[in-house]
Amino acid sequence: MIRDLADQMKNRRERPSAFLRLDLPDFVAARGYISIGEGGQQVYVEEYRKRVERRILEIVEGHPTLEAIRQGKPVRDEDLAALERTLHEGLGGAEIELNSANILKAYGIKVTSFLGFLSHLLELDDIPDYSTVVARAFQGHITSHNYSGDQIRFLRSVQEVFLQKRKLAEVDLYEPPLTIFGRNAVERFLTPAQIEELLALTERLAA
Repeated sequence: MIRDLADQMKNRRERPSAFLRLDLPDFVAARGYISIGEGGQQVYVEEYRKRVERRILEIVEGHPTLEAIRQGKPVRDEDLAALERTLHEGLGGAEIELNSANILKAYGIKVTSFLGFLSHLLELDDIPDYSTVVARAFQGHITSHNYSGDQIRFLRSVQEVFLQKRKLAEVDLYEPPLTIFGRNAVERFLTPAQIEELLALTERLAA
């Protein structure tokens, strides 16, 4: 794995390789099983990790966002969100069904996103967690507008809703939990143009 990912290791953390540690028998319960698919197929943890890491190698090979990170170039939040989306599509299928619960079972770590998992495996501090990407993008959006305190509080709640759903439709702005601000609060806090901007932002960040 390290040989295949050698070019990606330029920015790795100064600590022993995670890939080497993954093979240690006491890192996880190596004799355990992971249940995947609708039928609950039982897969050995060791075999499951091989599937995951093989698929990750296919995804990261030549990926423009990771290549930019390796070269020390700036990466947009939209690019990182697109990488999260690519990882979700490539790792969330029935053959692997990677999610937070299975990551914990197979690798013994708690993460909330595929970016966080990739950062751990490749030991790249320059890959932020998806929640960090979203928070940073929302902060940039808020900073670029002269919003009032009430508007900012509403947008922070929208941010939390978006993180839970990983996408946002206009109808979501009228549904709980945002109704805590009152009925049709979005129309009081934001103009139609600002609503369009907000939805465009979440569309770029959707994963």
